[in-house]
Amino acid sequence: MAYQLLTEYNFEQELYLYRHTPLSPALIVKAFGEPTSKGEEYKVSREYFFRDEDGYITGIWDYKMTSLYDEDLPDPEQFWKSTHPQYMSVVGASNKEKNEAFLQWVISQTSNLPFSSRTMLDE
Repeated sequence: MAYQLLTEYNFEQELYLYRHTPLSPALIVKAFGEPTSKGEEYKVSREYFFRDEDGYITGIWDYKMTSLYDEDLPDPEQFWKSTHPQYMSVVGASNKEKNEAFLQWVISQTSNLPFSSRTMLDE
């Protein structure tokens, strides 16, 4: 399946949490570059949205993982530079198979980069 990173997204498709999964924020940035948006800057600092060849939208964001939400958490810049896996929200509509395929694709795109997203979470 091929995925295209969207440069903007207007929420034309309602998205739901598929899974919180450990991924390295730095590897996401390295693999995909600039995010689709900076989020709403309260619970989310960056959002990456993708469209598959069927038009299905999926995404990754840092829901409630930075100091935008809780001052005791890392600031967004620190968070997105982390090479250690952090819990990221993987979102999509209600198609579990497409959401899982997207997650596996993200893992495949980041697992061959210089540092691995498959290690244990930070303490």
